[in-house]
Amino acid sequence: MTAARSYRAPKCAFQVIAAFEDDGFQKYNPKVIFTFLQRVAACYNNSRVLLSDGTAGQIVYLNKNTLSRPIVDTVEHGLIDLSQSANKDLFIKALSFTDRKSQRNLQRGGYS
Repeated sequence: MTAARSYRAPKCAFQVIAAFEDDGFQKYNPKVIFTFLQRVAACYNNSRVLLSDGTAGQIVYLNKNTLSRPIVDTVEHGLIDLSQSANKDLFIKALSFTDRKSQRNLQRGGYS
């Protein structure tokens, strides 16, 4: 889902996590899917991200109840909790990698 296909653009990992949070718990074993999503999200802790409004920031905390909507630290607005109702229109649009080692580790499924 995060890879580019001839018929669609790639999705951000947090958009994929949100899709699994919306549908995955009904389709798959909740214990297994939750463990899987926790591990995927943990790969991106402290990663730099681009929010849907164009604001750049860094993930500083993963919400255990809504893994797709972490707390992001931004220069312009300070800490933004994407799980709060006031921020429901905001979401992580893209990940930005600052070094090649982190990008390679994530592509290989490792933790950076």
